[in-house]
Amino acid sequence: MTVKVLILALLCASRAAAWSWGAERSGEAIFEVESTGSPGVDNALADRAVDVLKRRLATFGLSGAVERRAGLRVAVTVTSRDDDPMILLRPLLKPARLEFRMAHPERTKPGAGETTAVEFLLDAKTGELRQERRVVDKKVLMGGSDLVSASAAGVPGDPAPSVALEFSPAGAKKLAAVTEKSVGRPMAILVDGRFLSAPVIHTPITTGRLSLTGSFTLREAVDLARVLSSGPLPERLTLVSPAPEIAVKAPAPAAEKDKPAPVIVSDVDAPPPALARGRTNGVAVVIGVERTRQGLPRADFAAKDASVFASYLTKTLGYPEENVVLLLDDRAAKSDLEKYLEDWLPRKAAPGATVVVYFSGHGAPDPTRGTSFLVPYDGDPAFLGKTAYPLARLYETLGKLKGRRSIVLLDACFSGAGRRSAIAKGARPLVAKHEEAEPPANLAVLSAAASNQIGGSLDAQGHGLFTYYVLRALRDAAAAGRAPTMQELFDAVSGKVESEARRLTGNEQTPQLQAAAAARSGSL
Repeated sequence: MTVKVLILALLCASRAAAWSWGAERSGEAIFEVESTGSPGVDNALADRAVDVLKRRLATFGLSGAVERRAGLRVAVTVTSRDDDPMILLRPLLKPARLEFRMAHPERTKPGAGETTAVEFLLDAKTGELRQERRVVDKKVLMGGSDLVSASAAGVPGDPAPSVALEFSPAGAKKLAAVTEKSVGRPMAILVDGRFLSAPVIHTPITTGRLSLTGSFTLREAVDLARVLSSGPLPERLTLVSPAPEIAVKAPAPAAEKDKPAPVIVSDVDAPPPALARGRTNGVAVVIGVERTRQGLPRADFAAKDASVFASYLTKTLGYPEENVVLLLDDRAAKSDLEKYLEDWLPRKAAPGATVVVYFSGHGAPDPTRGTSFLVPYDGDPAFLGKTAYPLARLYETLGKLKGRRSIVLLDACFSGAGRRSAIAKGARPLVAKHEEAEPPANLAVLSAAASNQIGGSLDAQGHGLFTYYVLRALRDAAAAGRAPTMQELFDAVSGKVESEARRLTGNEQTPQLQAAAAARSGSL
């Protein structure tokens, strides 16, 4: 009897038939994996599905969790207050299997060793999609297992967006070997069996980079890049519920005002492979507040900043997943910060542990006292003392963790100006440096900007400017098989952030490292 492995993904069905604005919604989808009959292989398939789904949650910046349950069941929990979860999570259901095969455009029917794949073509006059069957070899020359990054390129309305692929050194060698043998012939590129294109190979591709084009929109290109970056789901995985045709059905066009903010895939979104010596005693609270209950201007990309940083901690630096708390938007109210920073963190961090607190979002100054606050989801710049979390209080809490080494990373600014700072209506942004809390000896604080500067975003990469270069420095260090010290991280980030801020906006943004000598030599 065929054994089935059930993978439960909690998705997107409303908790009640009627719901009010802001109510949380969730639901369920079920996958089945046909077992090989080997318990070891079955466990590996389920573990792989868990790993891929976790990376996709992080890459898409969604609020949720993935866990193994009894037997070979895996649950993915996703919630949303502001958006329809089903629409948000449809891309997660894609297997994302990338294949390279030889194409035979001169034939309409397959011969021996050949098959067909469907290509979707957009009629330029009518705007309708039609299907054409293309003949390709059954033999897969190369898959996507060696893919290290994928990023979408294009602008809204672009008739020909593309997805740029970059392969690992091993993958680059395979691609060079495959294309060397195929010079002068068309090579088909397929994703999940869908024929995207069949470029003629004029010369061997030795750079490990190539670009995908096809009949997809920019939004579809972004989603494709994200799922490819996260890796493919197990091949024997089948979506059972909701029905596949419902799950992948394209949403109706939204009114202009209802369209979501553009989603951008960055070259740092996919965490590098785990280091050989991970931080198994690491503990972290990672916070991203992009939207607030008060309707403050969005701290662009803050939720994604936090999600991707958390994935680097667990996937690359070796922090146990149960030791990393991710708080996003409405899950990052002041009471949540107090609970996890002042109660959970001291209990979770054993002596000798490395403690990390990361915050991406709005900072705020108190213009009358010159003190700094982190603005949580329910923060109000007019009542900072009651609704925001003082930076000095954070430092004091971490200073009490004797025998632990603490690190704080802040992608926020505290000048009262710019996209990552907030100030009460009618108050003026600060123009001079204000008093900053002095971190204790066991604490290193790396922040995005000086207290009188504006922190910005790198829109082209879909991240805060500071966070993008932090992630890039961690990625580059991981390629060398190590985690950078705080001094090395600061050195790698500061000059790039400063020069890029001047180039993009003409503003000064100079990252700051506050730490004693011993704290500077410690690493994440």
